[in-house]
Amino acid sequence: MSEEHLYPIGCRLQGVIELLGTTLGTDENTPIRVLLRSASDANALRAKLAARQGLSPSELALGIRVSIESQQRALTVHDNGIGMTEEELRRHLGDIAQIVARQTPRSLEQSEPNTEDDYMRAFAVLPLHMVAFADEVTIDTLSHKPGSTPCRLRYWGGEQYELRPGQAEAVGTSVTVSLKPQYAHLCDAGTVPELLRLFGDYLPFPIFWEDRQINTMSPPWYQSEATVADYAAFLRSRYPQLPAPLLVIPLSLQRGPIELRGVLWVPGQPLSVLDEQLGRTDIYWRRMLALPNEAGMLPHWARFITGIVDSNLPPQQLCYSDATSASGFHLPAVLEEVLLDAFKQILIEDPESFAPLAQRHDQLLKLAALENDELFELVADHLLFTTASGRKSLAECVSEVVQTTGKPTIRYQSMPLGSVWAVFRQHRLSVIDASAGLDEAILEKYDRTNPSVELEDIEATETHLFEEVTNSNYQPLLELFSEMEPPVTARPARFQPVSIAAIISPTRDDPMRPQLEQLFLLSQITGVMPAEARSAMQRALSAGPPTTTPKILHINVDSPVIKAMLHALMADQRELAGQVAQLTLLRAQIAAGGLTDSGQLRDLSNDLLCRVLGYRDDGQPLQPQ
Repeated sequence: MSEEHLYPIGCRLQGVIELLGTTLGTDENTPIRVLLRSASDANALRAKLAARQGLSPSELALGIRVSIESQQRALTVHDNGIGMTEEELRRHLGDIAQIVARQTPRSLEQSEPNTEDDYMRAFAVLPLHMVAFADEVTIDTLSHKPGSTPCRLRYWGGEQYELRPGQAEAVGTSVTVSLKPQYAHLCDAGTVPELLRLFGDYLPFPIFWEDRQINTMSPPWYQSEATVADYAAFLRSRYPQLPAPLLVIPLSLQRGPIELRGVLWVPGQPLSVLDEQLGRTDIYWRRMLALPNEAGMLPHWARFITGIVDSNLPPQQLCYSDATSASGFHLPAVLEEVLLDAFKQILIEDPESFAPLAQRHDQLLKLAALENDELFELVADHLLFTTASGRKSLAECVSEVVQTTGKPTIRYQSMPLGSVWAVFRQHRLSVIDASAGLDEAILEKYDRTNPSVELEDIEATETHLFEEVTNSNYQPLLELFSEMEPPVTARPARFQPVSIAAIISPTRDDPMRPQLEQLFLLSQITGVMPAEARSAMQRALSAGPPTTTPKILHINVDSPVIKAMLHALMADQRELAGQVAQLTLLRAQIAAGGLTDSGQLRDLSNDLLCRVLGYRDDGQPLQPQ
């Protein structure tokens, strides 16, 4: 190798590489991220310089071309940017020691270059950073300046690099890295296109793989005319396997030199507080993915939100405590303002569009409202609750009681409702089932923030509606129901009205599960529970509820039907009593909102009516004449 083409780096190499690893990254995909960023910046600078001369960027055919040679583990990224001369490369690489000596790690982070010197200073550190991943780095470049000649730089680590005339035919730069074995996935034809889409999908220049453009280039937040519908369509195309988002919130704001773009949305698929992916955000920096699926970027309460955030500053200057004090900008706090303003606007302009969110993400929304007072004030009236007459908003529940009593009252029951639920339904009582989840905590907070509303626990005032009884005279009835297929556990009771023959009361195999759910949800707010205990509760809840839910059938001993059924048993009309029992069970299932076989119900009714007339369902008399 000719000595005349060798030049010294002129700095302590290990220290520089460690510094670059801190600022530019050391993960397994760092080479492709850094090379794409450098290629995009080169194209952007050439477009900017051409615009000053009255040239259109389209005339330059700017783009990024990526190719691989799998056998040699070689990855090449080519741009059509400004290119460099041999003298410029030698000067900036030779000055690398001074560059590093006078700059902090943060200033070494790549920012959008405004001048050729800006770009070349950033480019000069690239070959040094690549030797952590590659055995050799080769750079072929031709400057856009008239009269320039191509040159080639080779660097294989150590204190020297080789720089000699090259053979590049077009303006721009090609960087080829001969990767170390542990980074061979970057030369896999099945992997590289996906990585290019992942990191470079929104870069403003086309990325070509095998002569085919694979990036979209322009998401809606870079389109001045984009509407909310355009954002929603973008999300549907990006996540075709998922249901459409329930709410879409475009993001566009500027605070001094800091600019944020992107989109926040409420997913359409059901979410659980047990999901580990709640509240995740993709953070982009100058159109390139920097932090995929990152937690902690949204406010803590916004678990049911996800998003894409693109900033002109790196995440280190936006998201963390040391950056906040320096920039006065804390991303979670800013996104909280955006979300609260968006909810306020939606609930004023189109409150009906909020209903699917309240329905689909009930517990997560209530948990968020308990954590954030401003959100609670916005959404409290729109939260949904299970009542004796169906799912209703809190405002609807209060309104119904006002219409019947004249007082703004919230009626609820904090304990499992069981059999009395069907009685409430029969009496058309607007009672909220607050026996599970966060409902009672929501009602108590609503009561505290609305002094004019009275909170009434129905358990203390309406228990007279239902009463279990103990009497051995009803044992034949209980045995009759136990012989049904499948068997039913029956218990005698008294309740109003007497026209109801029976009601179904669900029982739980695990009576502690509602309390466990409540404790786990509230622990998300306070954070006082030890992490080990919260993890154990999460595992227990993840196991799910029992696969079968036993039922208890409370038979109303004051009902004429039950009395007649008991007399039929005493008169040895067991078959007829059994059919009436089957019909009674089906009617109780209907009242409880359970699934029934309408055909079976019709057949039983017809059979019973025929028997009253003394005939079988085939028209033949019960007794031969």
